[in-house]
Amino acid sequence: MLHKHVLLPVAKLERVVASRQHENGVSDLELALASGRPSSNELDDVLESLSVILTFLAETVVPSIPIFHVLGSISYPQIAELVISQYLEKLIPDDLDGLKEFEIVAAKCRDFEARLADMGTVFNGDRPLSRYVEHAPLHFIIKKHHKLVSQARDILFRKGVDTLQVDERPSRHLQDALQEQVTALCRAAQVEPISLPVLDLPPNLFHFPKCTISSKARDLTKLLEGILADVTSLNTSAAKHLYKTLHTILELALALLPPPEPYAIPHLAMVLYNDCMWIMHQCIILHAKERETGLVRFVPEFRNLACKIWGQQMTSQCQQLSIHIRSSNGFDCHLPGRLPIVQKALKRAELLITQLAKVWKDTLPRHVYCQTLGDLLSHTITAICGEVLALEDIAEQESVALWNMLGEFAKIVDVTFTFETKAVDQASAQSETPPEQLANIYVRNLKRFSLITEILNMPLVKIHQNFQAHVYDGALERHELRRLVMALFAETDTRRGVLRDLETS
Repeated sequence: MLHKHVLLPVAKLERVVASRQHENGVSDLELALASGRPSSNELDDVLESLSVILTFLAETVVPSIPIFHVLGSISYPQIAELVISQYLEKLIPDDLDGLKEFEIVAAKCRDFEARLADMGTVFNGDRPLSRYVEHAPLHFIIKKHHKLVSQARDILFRKGVDTLQVDERPSRHLQDALQEQVTALCRAAQVEPISLPVLDLPPNLFHFPKCTISSKARDLTKLLEGILADVTSLNTSAAKHLYKTLHTILELALALLPPPEPYAIPHLAMVLYNDCMWIMHQCIILHAKERETGLVRFVPEFRNLACKIWGQQMTSQCQQLSIHIRSSNGFDCHLPGRLPIVQKALKRAELLITQLAKVWKDTLPRHVYCQTLGDLLSHTITAICGEVLALEDIAEQESVALWNMLGEFAKIVDVTFTFETKAVDQASAQSETPPEQLANIYVRNLKRFSLITEILNMPLVKIHQNFQAHVYDGALERHELRRLVMALFAETDTRRGVLRDLETS
């Protein structure tokens, strides 16, 4: 009864207040429901009420009664557990400054249990509250760990995709940190310290190119930076616990960052790719600032995830482009109604590439965009060249139609690699690489595609001259050139002579 209806309700602060009265030499204990609003310091109220009750028992109950043994061995541990779970855990601070203020609470708990120990009979010597507050720094780290992981989880589960542009260059602080590490390594090796300029590091070291990332990735890395900033104020043991928090958050990101279907929407897929590369970049930066974090181990994991997302998106788009090209069932245009079908197939592929270029041009870093669109164009023109080389007989009217269609398709190459220049002076604008040069760098088989397109509307004599001048070397195999000549030109002495030259030269 005493344990269930008095001590536990007081420990739970169920609005029960204990007080003592002395009348006619008789000591009474009065329990009543508290009125008014709860106190701002609930822990003080609980400790005070428990002190009143236990002091009353110690002074009025014969010490030999077994109730004191029960209170010391059974009731008080449960009471202390309630006080810890409902009050002390909530009073553990979230920041370092709060630890100093928590010392006041710790002193109250120690004083409370010291009074119980002085009673002798009521308290069996164990001091769970004092033991808990003694390890306040550890509880602070554990609470901070759970809070930070919860914040990271909230960020990763955030609905919607808000995006922003980033273009990060290494700060002076990072360069100073690198210089300190280089100097420390030199001292450890007992050699003369080396300055960073002497190392001739790449100018774009630690530079993250301009691209679009999600606010999730930005907020997550801001959280990591904040944790690393707090580490500098902690001792070595506490710092190691927060390093583990960094690892836990990044492992959580690896598990939760990719949505169930990350490849369905091209824009979101490439934003997710950028997110992975951005987090990887920040791991490198944070590891460079503080090597003890060990975050460099996450670099290959986020890079592999980014490559997987990029590869899946490329596979999906290449499959769609192949479907568009094959939808015409060949490029033979001499049959009635075939020309519009072939035109429609090429137009679909052109439209898809144009849409992807429009979506990804401001999303991906410049070099990744060029590589991505270059691969898509390479895949498409390879399929187109295969369809043209598969034709066994190409009439003159049909060859002109194909020449016009392939010429129109080729126009998207320059458009794809043309970027809006926001340069303020002419010198900056002139430093931009011309679209045709970018196309030659990133689009494989572009020369092959251009030569096949030209051959479709070129006299046989000119083709022969180009062959003798080695124009087709490295772009067209001899058997492919021979197949085109046989398909485009009727049987004549000139054609027989060219074919003989193609076989024997």
